[in-house]
Amino acid sequence: MNKQHYFLNRADESEQLIYKDLLERLNNDFPVGWDNQIEDFSFIMLKPNAYLSDVIPEIIAKIKANNIEVMAYKLEKLTEEHLDNLYCFIKAKYANSWWVMQKVYSLAPCLVAILKGKKHGYNHLSSRVRSLVGSTTPIISSDATIRYAPYSMTRIFNTIHATDDPASAIREALVFFSKEELL
Repeated sequence: MNKQHYFLNRADESEQLIYKDLLERLNNDFPVGWDNQIEDFSFIMLKPNAYLSDVIPEIIAKIKANNIEVMAYKLEKLTEEHLDNLYCFIKAKYANSWWVMQKVYSLAPCLVAILKGKKHGYNHLSSRVRSLVGSTTPIISSDATIRYAPYSMTRIFNTIHATDDPASAIREALVFFSKEELL
């Protein structure tokens, strides 16, 4: 699929501007062919409750058991700037309760990771990972998914963040990783 599709076909006008700018930056700063395997790339973040519950190794093992490689990872204590950049499109929607997110993410570090793997019948790796992760609301997730109990308790404490598509995977990974680490 054409990389333009992931970056430029955005429903929200504010997203369109950000992703158009990102695509321009990538085309200018990254080597030719940077997008050859864009559909095999994804980003996840294991949230503070995964760290506090000591389930990070177990969750990573589930991801690897599905033939998805963890190419780079690090523990990161999220700052307000990280949260604002990562969740820039939903912050306004939750403006009255955004302080809860800040409190939750201040509890412990997160594990941020770049993933690589084949899409295996999905549109891209991110959609495959989201299927493995399950619903944002853990109680309605299948027991075969990562967000299902005992890993997750609520929408806020749902253990893992996974990107929607290759463009958002790149945008979100760049919040935590350098261009060199992505390449």
